[in-house]
Amino acid sequence: MRYLLVLLTTILMLSLTACSDEVNTNTTNDTPLPSSSASSVSASAGKALFNQKLIDIQPGCITCHSLEKGVKLVGPSLAGIGKRAGTTVEGQPAEEFLRNAIIKPDDYVSEGFSAGQMPERIANVLTQEQADSLVLYLLTLQ
Repeated sequence: MRYLLVLLTTILMLSLTACSDEVNTNTTNDTPLPSSSASSVSASAGKALFNQKLIDIQPGCITCHSLEKGVKLVGPSLAGIGKRAGTTVEGQPAEEFLRNAIIKPDDYVSEGFSAGQMPERIANVLTQEQADSLVLYLLTLQ
């Protein structure tokens, strides 16, 4: 039941944002996006970005990914991803795996999920610093 509610809410959010003529890089959220002009990349900036409900017009990470073990929303739980990331794809270090999961989400799809669920447009929205900060934050999730 909870999964259905989250799925319906996500679909509604996507429908509403698709109708918008404006693109706002920080819509309806108190937490500012890390600025692309800022030279600081940090796990705390990544955490703030992860917790945004919207990034540009895309659902934010927290909208689809739980941080609780075993809790699946639209996407897989990211609890412990920092520990698992380096062993998920053979020969791919944790940082590379996490970056690819954000920028090229269909390169590796978690078991039980389908390709195309994660918005690929997010790669065009995030700055290099934001992607780096997200990777640093995800590495802290042990």
